[in-house]
Amino acid sequence: MIYHTNSAAYGRVRTASGFSEDKKGVLDTVINCGWHDVNDLYRISRPEGTTNFLLLFTLSGTGAGRIGENLYELTQDTMLIIPPFVFSEYYTQAQKHWSFYWIHFDGKNVSLILNDLIQQYGNLLSLPVVKVSRYLTELMDDKKSFQDEALDVAQTVSQLLFGISYATKEHQMKGQAPDVVNEIINTIRSAYTEPFSLSVISKKYYLSVEHIIRIFKQATGETPYHYYRKYKLVQAEQMLIYSDTAIKEIALTLGYTHTASFCSQFKKMFGVSPSEYRRSNKVYQN
Repeated sequence: MIYHTNSAAYGRVRTASGFSEDKKGVLDTVINCGWHDVNDLYRISRPEGTTNFLLLFTLSGTGAGRIGENLYELTQDTMLIIPPFVFSEYYTQAQKHWSFYWIHFDGKNVSLILNDLIQQYGNLLSLPVVKVSRYLTELMDDKKSFQDEALDVAQTVSQLLFGISYATKEHQMKGQAPDVVNEIINTIRSAYTEPFSLSVISKKYYLSVEHIIRIFKQATGETPYHYYRKYKLVQAEQMLIYSDTAIKEIALTLGYTHTASFCSQFKKMFGVSPSEYRRSNKVYQN
């Protein structure tokens, strides 16, 4: 495979291409994939469309995507499905930046699952991109070795597709949560670097601690504290991948008093230490 990292006037990019086509038509295959962090000089337009499916996963910033006559705003934690053989374009909105993963791929499962998602939810889906990003970074890992490239890539594609399906359905269910739960989630996200206090949340919404835990768990499947801790670690994951910030500084930024505690919680969630995760998944280095 061919890996490429580049910086230009429009921003920074990392791409992976040259995937095996030995079993094309039998197994799902990746044409190419990558990560872009770009400004408003970036624009791609395809009047005739592509010959395969293209997915755009927004990590941060604001992009725009057009499929035929339909225009979509691409914001954090959205995924745009661009089907083959239809006019499409995508670009960074004026005076904005846009960071996103993308993947061109093809195959029977790819077509069946993505067409089903379009039928259920439309072309623009909402999902926590972090829940599927590991499959994309795995495909872009120039240090990864494959025993059977075609089979291993097809397996990763399957994991990505099912991860998208489950994350989308889970997000849709959470979107139906009571308004107060969504407000509590926003409160947690806006103060995730500060110490967690359920009593403060209780006073803010005039609800008992017990009631908050009950309705939050019914809507999300986890307690407010577990959600808070997981959200902090997801932010840590992004900092490990996209910055050179020292692990000690990441821990302090996220409100951890002791680096050892941060490393222990991170390993429990992701299966490896922060330093090991950074070595395996880092996208860009200055």
